[in-house]
Order: sequence, then C-alpha cells, then structure tokens
Amino acid sequence: MARKSPTRRQCDQCALSIAEASDVRPVDVPGYLRYTVICTRTQGQEEDPQESIILSFRESTSRLDEDMVRLARAIHGCLVPHMRNHGVMKGSDPPLSTYTMPLLPGVACLETLSCQADMGLNEEAKRICFIKHLARYFARCWSTPQPMEPRMRPQCQAGISHRLAVLKASRSTEVPISIISGPETTLPLLFASEYPQVLAHGDLSYTNVLINPEIYGMTGIVDCSLAGVQPFGIELDCLFLITGCMTLSGWYYYTCRPQLLEAFWTEFWTVSGIEDDSDVHRDNIRSMVFARELMSTERRVRGGSLSKMAGCFWR
Repeated sequence: MARKSPTRRQCDQCALSIAEASDVRPVDVPGYLRYTVICTRTQGQEEDPQESIILSFRESTSRLDEDMVRLARAIHGCLVPHMRNHGVMKGSDPPLSTYTMPLLPGVACLETLSCQADMGLNEEAKRICFIKHLARYFARCWSTPQPMEPRMRPQCQAGISHRLAVLKASRSTEVPISIISGPETTLPLLFASEYPQVLAHGDLSYTNVLINPEIYGMTGIVDCSLAGVQPFGIELDCLFLITGCMTLSGWYYYTCRPQLLEAFWTEFWTVSGIEDDSDVHRDNIRSMVFARELMSTERRVRGGSLSKMAGCFWR
C-alpha cells in the first residue's frame, strides 16, 4: 500500500516535538518498514550525546512489543535499549506507531566490519573479540529458557523442514543432497519438549548489532520487532554470515574462520555452563548450526541480502 501521509518532513517535525529536541537526522543504517531518526539537544553550538535519543516511526508489521523488549532487557541488560511507546502518529496513513529509546554507543556492524577474506593480526583479534561477545549473547539465551506455546512448536519445525526441502529440490551444486539428510533427521530432536526454547531476536543481522569500532566489542542489540520464543540456535546461521563475506566475485570464507569458530564455541561452552560430558546437547546444538548454515547457503544461492533495507518506506 502506498503511503499517503505523513511526509518525511512531517515525521521530522513530530520527532522534534516528542523528543523536545533541537535537531533531527536519519540514522546511518535504515531499517525496513520504519523511519528512524536521532534527536539531539544542543548546549550552545555543541551536541550533547547524553541528551540524544532515537525516535522510530514503524508500520504495523514492524511494531515493537513492550513485553518482548522487557524480556530481552531482562536477559541481555543494557545491550537492549529501554523503549517507550508514544502511540500512533496522528493523521498517519497507513498508521505509524512511534517509539523512543536512548541512543546506544557504537556503530552498526554493517558500517565497520570489512569484506576482505584475508585480514591482518589486529583485525583478526578484533573479530575474535566480537565473536566472543556474540557467544555470550547466545549463552545468555541458553541460560534463560522460556515457555513456548505448544501450537508454535510444530509450525516452526514445519517452516525449517520446508526450507530444507526447497534447498534439496533446487539441486544446488553448492549443497549435495547427502549433506542435507543429517539436519533433516536431527530437526525433530531440536523441537522436542526437553530441548531449550529461548528468546530469539528474529533479525540478528549486521544492521541490528552495534559494536565499538575500535575493538569490536558488542555495545547494543536493537530492533526487537521480530523477537519471539523459538528453539535455541534458530539464529546460529549468523556464524555462517559473520565468518565470510560476499564480494563482487562471490562468497568467501575468511582465512581465519577456523580460529573464529573455535573462539565462539570455547566461549559459549564456558559461559553457558554446559558440561563437557553433555554430548547430546552439544551434538544437537551443532546440528542446528548445520541446518541454519544450509539455509544461509540457500539464501546466498538465491542472491538474497543479509537484511532488507528501508528504501521502500517512502514508496
């Protein structure tokens, strides 16, 4: 549906009013089905970072759930910004919900992480720092299991099974059919009642993870609009995406990928508290990683992007 109102200027004016700010500018990395700005107050001619907030205008399919944000903050602490719902913008058509949240430190991974298969020791060390922080994110998820509605379990399993079936039917030369059989067999175990169900972000992409540009430590996890309870590991395809890069010549794994994966798993097993003899848990988790990597390969084969961007908001 084409947007009738408001215009971008009207959104900016609304943001200035809600935030009681003196300046507004769009964020560097836009999202999908939303318009997000940074509102700042100034002291004389200087911007005061402590007085900067984010204001996000969101269409109905991209609304933020206050309960989900509250749960995410309970699990991940200050990495997830507090959110305040200001209701629907008057006169917006289609309706736009408005939210404010503090401006977290750091920049989106998309702005910082390079796309070079070979990297120096300093860059490799920073990547290892980032992937360890990511391992702690997943360890926190594992350590705080959540109840899952019984009706959602078969729906989620059917969705993954369907994607594996599509990948098998595509006969991609990158993924032999024999390799897909393992995850197909293991999937039911991951949806069994004894396997942990956790809060998943829903779009753990380069646009939604903030890092310190100097050391690559994680500083924020934003945009929980797709968050929900799912089997642990449903988002572990990010291990595939962050240990390689897409260039004009195609997809390449980083030469330090083995070191990155070793750092991730060492940190995850340690922080999650999974005992060394928990072979069943470890095998199941790795099977989920494998299944998600296959689906990442399918997305890459189709030429899909890492995440949708928001050029179509003002359509």
